[in-house]
Amino acid sequence: MLLLPVLLLLGSVRLLITNKYLAFEYGKASFPVDPFGFELSQRLEFASANFRYVRENQPIDALANQRLGDQPLYNARELKHMQDVQKVYQTAMRIWRLALGLFLLASMLLVWQEETRQALLVALKAGGLLTVGLIAFVGLLAAIAWQAWFVVFHQVFFASGTWKFNTFDTLIRLFPEKFWFDAVGTISGLSLAVAPQANTRNCHYPDASWLGVAGRANRPGWPDPLPARSARPPAAGGALHAGRAPAHGIGGAGRGVHQAGPGQHQPDLVHVFDPADPGLENRRLDWARSLASARGRDPLAAREILWRSSYNGQPASP
Repeated sequence: MLLLPVLLLLGSVRLLITNKYLAFEYGKASFPVDPFGFELSQRLEFASANFRYVRENQPIDALANQRLGDQPLYNARELKHMQDVQKVYQTAMRIWRLALGLFLLASMLLVWQEETRQALLVALKAGGLLTVGLIAFVGLLAAIAWQAWFVVFHQVFFASGTWKFNTFDTLIRLFPEKFWFDAVGTISGLSLAVAPQANTRNCHYPDASWLGVAGRANRPGWPDPLPARSARPPAAGGALHAGRAPAHGIGGAGRGVHQAGPGQHQPDLVHVFDPADPGLENRRLDWARSLASARGRDPLAAREILWRSSYNGQPASP
């Protein structure tokens, strides 16, 4: 649950440290022009090199060697700040990779056991709701009190006084306040767009218990039990499947004796699969589709029903 906000937030940050986002942001009609003469192409070139330095953990010489005419592009204070920015970003990405690994490991462990799959869905839902709440809160603060939010953010991650520059310094010319305001909005928007997808209110991993016939009489709108017919000697090429009886209704690949619900007549319900009578298999598939529709399940559950009602373990056609 706690890993999901970290994954979504830092993942959104990673998406922004790209040339595509630079082109998108600089291309906005509302983005301010540089009052000291940077052309759009120059901004893209210098900002791209700046992002690459941060993203790829390059040495500071990658920025220190850049020049504008016969002058260095960045002064000493700007270079020191960019070193700090690189450290913060690389630490954030290490945290993101660790969180991703833990998330995948925990998910695989929970999915592995049928009885813990629902716990994964509950955790994803809670994590999605937590992410929405946190991002909405932070985004609202940034929207109504941007200056205070901006100052507090820099005070948390950088030493006092190391992140303030003159309007004619290169970092301000490349990344004016408008850039950071839009970046916070984009990060919040991306996180909020993805987080609701983890709300698994309508998603369920199929399990054998809800496939049973027993108790179905108390569930309005559910179809009748799986079609079957009385046992008889199989026709030529047919096969009698009566063996292992599962505890819950459908006998997997056509195996088992189906139990009738309370008050239901229970004749000999041994299944006979006869290639000469394809209607039996069709009735089984119709039953499975009806059951999926009655439960209002998602396609994953419907496919599971069809698989369980298929002939001899082979997936049934939709």
